[in-house]
Amino acid sequence: MTLKSNNRTFVYSLLGVVALYTIVAIFLYQFSYQSTVNQYLADGQVDIEEKVAVIEGELEEARAAVDFISQLPPIQGMVRASRAGGVDPYDGTEYRQWVLRLQTIFDAYIRANPDVLQVRYIGFANNGRELVRAERRQGGVTLVPESLLQEKGNRMYMQAVMDLPRGFIQLTPIELNREFGVLQYPETPVYRAMKAVFDESGEHYGAIVINFSAKHIFDLIDSVSDSEGSYLLNNEGDYIVHKNPAKAFAFERDSQASWALDYSSDLPSQTWREFAQARDLQDEKVWYLARKIVLNHVDGGNYLYQVYPIKDADLVHRTLMKFLGLVGVSSVLIIIGIATAFYYHRSLTSQRRIGSIQSRYQEVVDSTLDAIILVDDKVNIRETNEAASRLFMWDKRSVVGKSFQDGFISKDEQDVFRRAFTKAVIGHSEVIEEIECKKYSEGWFHGSISIAPVRGAQERVESIALVVRDVTEQLGARRLLQQSNEVLEKKVVERTLQLEAAVEDAKSSNESKGIFLANMSHEIRTPINGVYGMLNLMRKDPLTDAQSRYLAMAEESVKSLSAIINDILDFSKIEANKLELEEIEFDLASMFHSCLTTFTVSCDNKKIVLIGDTSEMQERAVVSDPNRLRQILNNLISNAVKYTQAGYVLVKISSERVGVNVRVRCSVKDTGVGIPKDIQKRLFTPFEQGKSSTARNYGGTGLGLSICRRLCDMLSGEITLSSTPNKGSEFVFSVELGVCEREAPALLELSGLNVLISLTCAAESEVVYRMLSVNQAEARIVSSPLSTLREMTEPSWRATVVILDLASFSAIREGLERLLVNTEPAHTPLILLCGNEIEPKKSGRLHSKVIWN
Repeated sequence: MTLKSNNRTFVYSLLGVVALYTIVAIFLYQFSYQSTVNQYLADGQVDIEEKVAVIEGELEEARAAVDFISQLPPIQGMVRASRAGGVDPYDGTEYRQWVLRLQTIFDAYIRANPDVLQVRYIGFANNGRELVRAERRQGGVTLVPESLLQEKGNRMYMQAVMDLPRGFIQLTPIELNREFGVLQYPETPVYRAMKAVFDESGEHYGAIVINFSAKHIFDLIDSVSDSEGSYLLNNEGDYIVHKNPAKAFAFERDSQASWALDYSSDLPSQTWREFAQARDLQDEKVWYLARKIVLNHVDGGNYLYQVYPIKDADLVHRTLMKFLGLVGVSSVLIIIGIATAFYYHRSLTSQRRIGSIQSRYQEVVDSTLDAIILVDDKVNIRETNEAASRLFMWDKRSVVGKSFQDGFISKDEQDVFRRAFTKAVIGHSEVIEEIECKKYSEGWFHGSISIAPVRGAQERVESIALVVRDVTEQLGARRLLQQSNEVLEKKVVERTLQLEAAVEDAKSSNESKGIFLANMSHEIRTPINGVYGMLNLMRKDPLTDAQSRYLAMAEESVKSLSAIINDILDFSKIEANKLELEEIEFDLASMFHSCLTTFTVSCDNKKIVLIGDTSEMQERAVVSDPNRLRQILNNLISNAVKYTQAGYVLVKISSERVGVNVRVRCSVKDTGVGIPKDIQKRLFTPFEQGKSSTARNYGGTGLGLSICRRLCDMLSGEITLSSTPNKGSEFVFSVELGVCEREAPALLELSGLNVLISLTCAAESEVVYRMLSVNQAEARIVSSPLSTLREMTEPSWRATVVILDLASFSAIREGLERLLVNTEPAHTPLILLCGNEIEPKKSGRLHSKVIWN
């Protein structure tokens, strides 16, 4: 009976445990499920509230923006001017002036608001023709010219805004942007804010329409929440934001993807306090929260829906994971109980092991070379090692219990030791670099003491460890080093004073040199001018050939000497900070051409081609010092011509508006002798030239490039050099000039001209081609002179102007004469010959069609 009873009791107990565990498991599962639902609900509410707040905030800013724009003075000014025949009766402002002011406002508004894509003022007349339009294009802002303004009367949003009452603002649904009815790529989600404009009689006149980038809203939504599963729908149930990019704006691409197709209802119910239910295409249950966002209070049917969906399978999975976690925790608690008993057994073993470790620790302490002394909070000695016995010459058993401070620290330094020890008692480590210590029997030594707290249970300070080291020898060496440093510092001070005096003397010498050079330059210039004047008077008298040659040599010498003096004078002014820049309005292109004209004769004499390129000059009217800018150009072109024996010199200038200034960049490229790299580094140093033979072969002082660099610095610019020996050099400088408000001369209109270019120099041909293209001419470059005749007889492209140089002209002159004789007068092209050495031929028809320059 007893065995059976025990078996029955065991079975009943086992069943009871199983039943209890089952009840606890059911309770844990229900608790996990409800906890998971509450967590999802809280997360969803936060997600929806944050995103709806972002969207409504952006929409409200859009309403405020269009309301602000509609109240600007140019809006009503254009209404009044258009109603009164083009002039505003209120203040006499012309309609065009109001348009220009509004364009300026639109441009500034778009630049200040990166989420604005387009701002338009559209009139209801002329089928809704745009009056003013500004838009963001390729990273910049473009004011659309009047010829490209469009008619928007047939667009749905214009039909809606025509019916708006005064003061109401209309927001359109979010959609992908279209240009001329075609989707724009890359795809750009936009929405529009519109407000009608009325005239003084209350009649509709037009509307303000602002296109905003909806991507800005999407980015803000992503930034406030990391939830990837929420949707944004329009009032038709179409997806605007979806985790699957193919479903977002599918209705714009004629694709099938919407809430109604994915779930069992046409539109989600508005619920954000409790979950609503729906079923997807696989008939699986889906929980969701949804908030309706009102776009307009006028039409009553234009909304957005922010939806936070959760699949029931995900809810069950999360519940199961939490349930398993709770089961795991209970299992862990059981394991902890078993582990506690095991730990108790281990602790007994650990105590024995600690005793062994302490004995080994004592052996380590005794074997160290530094003296280690363990004291209590009263500085009484508890333990010491063998090194302490050797240092202080004591028997460690005889000093236990004695005060280390009173017995082994000098009385004069006990206060220092006490302050450091007090800090160690409260838990801070301290180091006394130098202190006088007393040995047990007799004698003293200088020591360093490290004081550190020794912590026990609960991090409480139980004792203090003193580590003492004899530093007597180190202190002696340190004092010797300090004395040496003091002597060295004294010598450094003396030498510094001497150097400062030498620098002051050098500055004074340089100033005196600059003043002397300036004075001497002025003094020498006066007799030079007299000599030059007398030479000019002599030229008026009859001279023999030899006298003319001597006179020409004298004039060249005077000019060279005058140039040298001018360079010295400018350099001395710059060195003395006496050079001042003028502020004069001038035409950049005219100044550039006048500089090039100065060198045409010298280039023709050397048989090299001088090319000027202004095809990239956007700004011509500027304010600065034209003489200094011309001085830089003249110096660089003069050097290029001087060091080039064959080929060409290409001078290219460009200008563009940068903020409130005009940035001018000019390059001077030649095919001359080039400059070695080791010389390039010092070429802008005063009185430096390429080689020692340069001054002998080409002349000059070596001041020109130095002056150019200083002038570029004064004009907020820089100058650089790139060169290859025996291939040529290129100097590039850039400067900042002021903006001139007066209008520059208009570009030469050459549209309709077909120009054939046949020049020997390829670089010259390219420049002529670019400049003709800038002026709207149709140009072609031929590869050889013989190709010129073939191109002139091409029926599909009839040349109206032919540009030739002497070499090309000489090669085809006879063929050209025959061609022109046999050509109809109406179809005869204009022949332009380039080169100063060309002499006109007074013969027949060719002369009537050729221009020499």
